[in-house]
Amino acid sequence: MPNDLRLHAIVLSVAAFVAASTAQAQSIKININPVPYQSALFVAAGKGFDQKNGFKLELVKLAAGAQNTPALVNGTLNFSSCTLDNIANFTAQGKSVVAIYKLVERPTLDLVVANKAIPAGLSASSPIEERMKALRGLRYGISEAGGPSDVFIRALLLDAGLTPGKDAEIIRLGSIGGLFAGLKSGQIDGYVLSPPSPQQAEAAGVGKVLIKISGGEVASLAKFPSVALCTMADTIAKNPDMVQKFVTAIQQANDWMRANKDETVTIGQKLFPNVPVDTWREAVELSLPAISPNGRFEQAEVQKAFEVYKNAGATDLIPDIKEGSTWTNRFNQSK
Repeated sequence: MPNDLRLHAIVLSVAAFVAASTAQAQSIKININPVPYQSALFVAAGKGFDQKNGFKLELVKLAAGAQNTPALVNGTLNFSSCTLDNIANFTAQGKSVVAIYKLVERPTLDLVVANKAIPAGLSASSPIEERMKALRGLRYGISEAGGPSDVFIRALLLDAGLTPGKDAEIIRLGSIGGLFAGLKSGQIDGYVLSPPSPQQAEAAGVGKVLIKISGGEVASLAKFPSVALCTMADTIAKNPDMVQKFVTAIQQANDWMRANKDETVTIGQKLFPNVPVDTWREAVELSLPAISPNGRFEQAEVQKAFEVYKNAGATDLIPDIKEGSTWTNRFNQSK
């Protein structure tokens, strides 16, 4: 082959490779919040598992968990972390949101209570029944109505035999950061949130972590798919390859972070530098046992979760619980 033809062939080959690489690197947007149960997302972007699977993961910071699924439904995000009550409520509106990967096997939330609101002699090591009795009459902060901080304080109060709004006040403060500030200022007496926020409050001397839902201390929530990764049913129908690539990358990141906890802490703390690294490290350690190792759902636990959400007033509907409707393991090859 003459040199000019050979050079032309090389140029065409390079151009084709660049075009293919560009086409593969499609952008996928997903929300992130300062919670370590999302560490697989941080790692997928930070360690290049997204690019290894042919896409670019864009991490979109949102102020509160209640914003996540609406941002998915309105097209701002391709995927989002969501809860099953979100799915039920959007199903009631005729919008099909599907859980494709279980992030958390039980709520990673912990209850922090202001020091002055804790009865004398009561501590985190007291019997759980005594700690539950102490929930009466307190003011609890939530970031957004319908978000995890709202749903699970209601579920906790109901478990204690209390009526939310009657036996305990619930105050909306608007953001995750606002909960810590409200506890510090005395506006509220406590809140439930995933680490590291409750641990930050304890480290700052303004409260104590009184109940660790994340540690399985609350029996009704000990096996509960509280957070999943979700997408729209239309996305699954129109672009299943993108969904498959995304789930594969998240599982690879999930596997990696379990063997590389120190670097996982570094990646998360860089994304949220207002959280001290030691606090973030503790939060990762506390959250990891509750994070699903394989992302797979079980139908019985899905039904239980829908029932808990309905009892807590988070949804009026228990939708179809069969696989393929509101949840699926289709894209998850893990065992």
